[in-house]
Order: sequence, then structure tokens, then C-alpha cells
Amino acid sequence: MQITLIVLSEGKVKGKEIPVRAFPFLVGRDPQCQLRPASALVSKRHCAILVRENKVFVHDFQSTNGTFVNDRQIMGDIEIRNEDHVTVGPLNFAIRIEAMPPVTKPTPPPVSKSKMDNPNDDDAAALLLAGLSEEQGPPADTQATDSSGVPTGSTIDMEVPPPGAKAEVKQEPPKKKDDADTSKSAAAILEKYRRRPRH
Repeated sequence: MQITLIVLSEGKVKGKEIPVRAFPFLVGRDPQCQLRPASALVSKRHCAILVRENKVFVHDFQSTNGTFVNDRQIMGDIEIRNEDHVTVGPLNFAIRIEAMPPVTKPTPPPVSKSKMDNPNDDDAAALLLAGLSEEQGPPADTQATDSSGVPTGSTIDMEVPPPGAKAEVKQEPPKKKDDADTSKSAAAILEKYRRRPRH
């Protein structure tokens, strides 16, 4: 919210706008005050403008000559509204209160009906994430399998041995270090699939 004091008193400063940027905004002759009118009719700590729960108040510090809102003397705190007049000693101000536009945050998309109807989506996502964290390769259930549950398709430089036989890796062409690591990983994958329970 933006609060501005507009000087209504006659003189050179009539119409001057004073932005209220800090709260409490103290008015008085004391050097600690944000607005210091040079008048003996203004107390050292005369009044303050406060904001509480998005409302604006004027508080009188039991000043000698009083604080007036719309020509009525106040005691303690009183809520003020846009265009109210506040009188402090010889000075008369209009209060301009402008509410700041609310910060617009994008509204999250609604949960789709299909997600609400299928609570297993979270479980499926967890399984996919767990599979991605394994070094051996993609999760088994993303690959095509035959009727016995063994993955189908071809492998490069490898043959699938019959059950009970060890996996053999073709030795041609001569392997570099990276190729040997790949072969070990591939053999581990085959061994893993061989040991899977069949349904």
C-alpha cells in the first residue's frame, strides 16, 4: 500500500506531496521524526501514522495541541481512510491511500480426472524413477518381452546364450577399455534377466 500526505495548508508548500515510506511515520519536532514541522504548536513527538492488518491509523502521543482527523480531536489510535484530513498544529494534510495491486501468481492447472481416477500413476512414476537410477540400463518393463518374460530384440556384438550357459562376448574387433566396460555391463544385464522369476 502507498500512503501520501498532501499539504493543504496555505503557503509555499501547499499541494506538496510527502510519501510515507517507513512505519511508524513519526511527526514532530524531535530529530528522530520523519516529518519535522518547524512550529512551536507541534510537540516533539506529536503523532504517528501506522499500518496494522492492512489498515492505516493515526496515533496521537498526547500532544499539547492535539491531533485532529476530519476536524475531530483524537485520543490514542484512530483508523483513517483515503482522503481523510489530518491536522497537526498549524498543518493540515489530506491522506491518500492507494492499495497495491495484488501479486498475480499463475494458477496451478487443475488435477485431471484421469489422474484422480488412476491413483497408481504415482506408483508407476516411482518405479520409473527407481529404474532410471540403476546403472544396468532402462527398466525391464519398458522393453518388449516374449511369452516367457525374456526381452526380445537384438543386441550389438552379443548373442543370448541358452539357459545355464555363460554369456559369451564376441572378441572381434579388439576391444578398447570402454568396450570392455560395456561388455561387462551387457553380461550383467543378461545374467539379471536370466535370474528373473518367470510368470
